[in-house]
Amino acid sequence: MKSWKSLLAVVVVAIVPFALVACSGAPSHAAIKRAVKAMLQERVPAPWWSGGVHCQKAEIAVIEIEKIGSFNAEGKYWSVTVHVKGRCELQSYPSKQWRPFDGTGEVALSRGKDGTWTAAHIKTGAGK
Repeated sequence: MKSWKSLLAVVVVAIVPFALVACSGAPSHAAIKRAVKAMLQERVPAPWWSGGVHCQKAEIAVIEIEKIGSFNAEGKYWSVTVHVKGRCELQSYPSKQWRPFDGTGEVALSRGKDGTWTAAHIKTGAGK
Protein backbone atom coordinates (compact mmCIF):
# COMPACT_ATOMS: atom_id res chain seq x y z
CA MET A 1 0.00 0.00 0.00
CA LYS A 2 2.84 2.37 0.83
CA SER A 3 4.45 1.89 -2.62
CA TRP A 4 1.12 2.63 -4.32
CA LYS A 5 0.83 5.94 -2.45
CA SER A 6 4.43 6.80 -3.28
CA LEU A 7 3.82 6.08 -6.96
CA LEU A 8 0.67 8.20 -6.94
CA ALA A 9 2.56 11.07 -5.29
CA VAL A 10 5.31 10.92 -7.92
CA VAL A 11 2.76 10.89 -10.75
CA VAL A 12 0.89 13.87 -9.30
CA VAL A 13 4.10 15.86 -8.76
CA ALA A 14 5.30 15.08 -12.29
CA ILE A 15 2.07 15.58 -14.24
CA VAL A 16 0.23 18.40 -12.49
CA PRO A 17 2.74 21.17 -13.40
CA PHE A 18 2.57 20.18 -17.08
CA ALA A 19 -1.21 20.17 -16.98
CA LEU A 20 -1.28 23.62 -15.39
CA VAL A 21 0.99 25.05 -18.07
CA ALA A 22 -1.07 23.46 -20.85
CA CYS A 23 -4.30 24.87 -19.39
CA SER A 24 -2.87 28.28 -18.50
CA GLY A 25 -3.86 29.90 -21.77
CA ALA A 26 -0.30 30.92 -22.64
CA PRO A 27 0.46 31.03 -26.36
CA SER A 28 2.30 28.08 -27.87
CA HIS A 29 5.75 28.55 -29.40
CA ALA A 30 4.21 28.14 -32.88
CA ALA A 31 1.59 30.83 -32.13
CA ILE A 32 4.28 33.20 -30.82
CA LYS A 33 6.38 32.74 -33.95
CA ARG A 34 3.39 33.33 -36.27
CA ALA A 35 2.40 36.50 -34.40
CA VAL A 36 5.97 37.89 -34.36
CA LYS A 37 6.38 37.20 -38.09
CA ALA A 38 3.13 39.04 -38.84
CA MET A 39 4.17 41.99 -36.65
CA LEU A 40 7.54 42.28 -38.43
CA GLN A 41 5.85 42.47 -41.83
CA GLU A 42 4.61 45.92 -40.81
CA ARG A 43 7.71 47.28 -39.06
CA VAL A 44 11.05 46.05 -37.78
CA PRO A 45 12.35 47.99 -34.75
CA ALA A 46 15.04 50.42 -35.91
CA PRO A 47 17.56 49.47 -33.18
CA TRP A 48 17.62 45.95 -34.62
CA TRP A 49 18.98 47.07 -37.98
CA SER A 50 20.73 50.38 -37.23
CA GLY A 51 18.46 52.54 -39.28
CA GLY A 52 16.17 55.50 -39.07
CA VAL A 53 13.82 54.91 -41.97
CA HIS A 54 10.89 52.54 -42.18
CA CYS A 55 11.94 48.91 -42.62
CA GLN A 56 9.27 46.26 -43.17
CA LYS A 57 8.45 43.02 -44.99
CA ALA A 58 10.82 41.06 -42.80
CA GLU A 59 12.22 37.80 -44.07
CA ILE A 60 12.87 35.83 -40.90
CA ALA A 61 15.83 33.47 -40.62
CA VAL A 62 15.51 32.65 -36.91
CA ILE A 63 13.04 33.33 -34.10
CA GLU A 64 14.20 32.22 -30.66
CA ILE A 65 11.76 32.44 -27.78
CA GLU A 66 13.91 33.42 -24.82
CA LYS A 67 11.22 33.80 -22.17
CA ILE A 68 7.45 33.55 -21.84
CA GLY A 69 6.58 35.82 -18.96
CA SER A 70 3.49 35.96 -16.84
CA PHE A 71 0.05 37.13 -17.93
CA ASN A 72 -0.59 40.86 -17.50
CA ALA A 73 -4.23 40.94 -16.37
CA GLU A 74 -4.47 44.74 -16.63
CA GLY A 75 -3.25 44.85 -20.23
CA LYS A 76 -4.63 41.39 -21.08
CA TYR A 77 -1.46 40.11 -22.71
CA TRP A 78 1.41 37.65 -22.24
CA SER A 79 4.88 39.19 -22.14
CA VAL A 80 7.32 37.30 -24.36
CA THR A 81 11.01 37.99 -25.00
CA VAL A 82 12.16 37.01 -28.49
CA HIS A 83 15.43 37.09 -30.40
CA VAL A 84 14.92 37.50 -34.15
CA LYS A 85 17.36 37.42 -37.08
CA GLY A 86 16.60 38.13 -40.70
CA ARG A 87 16.45 40.96 -43.19
CA CYS A 88 13.96 43.71 -43.95
CA GLU A 89 13.13 45.96 -46.87
CA LEU A 90 13.83 49.69 -46.60
CA GLN A 91 10.92 51.85 -47.73
CA SER A 92 12.62 55.18 -48.42
CA TYR A 93 14.53 54.11 -51.51
CA PRO A 94 13.19 53.92 -55.07
CA SER A 95 14.57 50.42 -55.51
CA LYS A 96 14.41 47.53 -53.08
CA GLN A 97 17.17 47.60 -50.53
CA TRP A 98 17.44 44.95 -47.87
CA ARG A 99 19.10 45.33 -44.48
CA PRO A 100 20.03 42.50 -42.13
CA PHE A 101 18.74 42.69 -38.59
CA ASP A 102 19.45 40.83 -35.38
CA GLY A 103 17.66 41.93 -32.25
CA THR A 104 16.01 41.01 -29.00
CA GLY A 105 12.84 42.55 -27.70
CA GLU A 106 9.82 42.11 -25.52
CA VAL A 107 6.45 41.73 -27.21
CA ALA A 108 2.89 41.55 -25.91
CA LEU A 109 0.88 38.59 -27.17
CA SER A 110 -2.89 39.07 -27.08
CA ARG A 111 -5.59 36.67 -28.20
CA GLY A 112 -8.33 38.09 -30.38
CA LYS A 113 -12.00 37.12 -30.23
CA ASP A 114 -11.38 34.76 -33.15
CA GLY A 115 -8.67 32.96 -31.14
CA THR A 116 -5.68 34.18 -33.16
CA TRP A 117 -2.67 35.65 -31.40
CA THR A 118 -1.27 39.07 -32.30
CA ALA A 119 2.04 40.61 -31.21
CA ALA A 120 2.84 44.23 -30.39
CA HIS A 121 6.12 45.77 -29.21
CA ILE A 122 6.51 46.56 -25.55
CA LYS A 123 10.24 47.19 -25.32
CA THR A 124 13.00 46.75 -27.86
CA GLY A 125 16.47 45.74 -26.83
CA ALA A 126 19.51 46.75 -28.80
CA GLY A 127 20.52 44.94 -31.94
CA LYS A 128 23.30 42.40 -31.76
